[in-house]
Amino acid sequence: MKKKLYSKEESVQKQYGKSKFRIQKAINPSFDALSDFVASLPDSKSLPGKTIYSGRNDVSVVEIDGIRLSIKSYNRLTDVNRLLYGTLRKSKAQRAYEHAFALTNRGIETPMPVAFIDCFKHRILQKSYFICLYVNYPPLSDFIARPIAESEALFRALGRFTYRLHLCGVYHNDYNMGNILVMNSAPDYDFCLIDNNRMHFGKYSRRKSMKSMRRMIIPADRYAIVGAAYAEASQTSDIGTVSKMLFYRDALALFYRFKQKVKKLRHLLGFKSRHHSTPESSTGSL
Repeated sequence: MKKKLYSKEESVQKQYGKSKFRIQKAINPSFDALSDFVASLPDSKSLPGKTIYSGRNDVSVVEIDGIRLSIKSYNRLTDVNRLLYGTLRKSKAQRAYEHAFALTNRGIETPMPVAFIDCFKHRILQKSYFICLYVNYPPLSDFIARPIAESEALFRALGRFTYRLHLCGVYHNDYNMGNILVMNSAPDYDFCLIDNNRMHFGKYSRRKSMKSMRRMIIPADRYAIVGAAYAEASQTSDIGTVSKMLFYRDALALFYRFKQKVKKLRHLLGFKSRHHSTPESSTGSL
């Protein structure tokens, strides 16, 4: 049985400014020295350090006691989600933290988790943070424009890596080129996963495996290379594998085109619309 690498979650009452919150958090025992820093995050008006992304979520990089950290603040939540995360579901920060350990236990690279901290008021999630070690690997999206002669080995390695993920029962629900980091150079390519809150684990399933790759927005020839390498690793038909991958990718693209048309129609009719992410909209951070 795999040993749990993270400390037991702690739930306490804490005063920040004039308000009292219920705080739920967990800290990796290897980083107990950062407990005070983690506890201070909800009291800050902005993220400490240098902001490297600001959008649906904010991400910053900061160095504390010689340790370089990435901090992700989940600050663009709907009222419904704030209530759900306060009552029925784990927050994105908690899932990112726990999933990082689940990946590590399976031998999959991901930035080492340091802590998560959630702040609730009247069972409503107010603030939510995930902290991990900072890594400076390039995203796979940086390699898409390279000639086939230079990138074929990389995309074949990606196909083998993806099969290993699925064989380990890992299904990343936002498996796109921004969330896959390239760790090594040719010929020893390896990969590191980020943005892990949208992920589930289970037994190997051919259908789920093919479907999980639908957000990989890369040219068709690169997609075919990934599929052929996946088929070789899984000892299945390359034509059948690539066809299934394309089927799920095309279905998702059709769904998003339909949503865009509905969004335009709602706008014409005077309805307000919320932001929805598309496969291309990942920040590639954490």
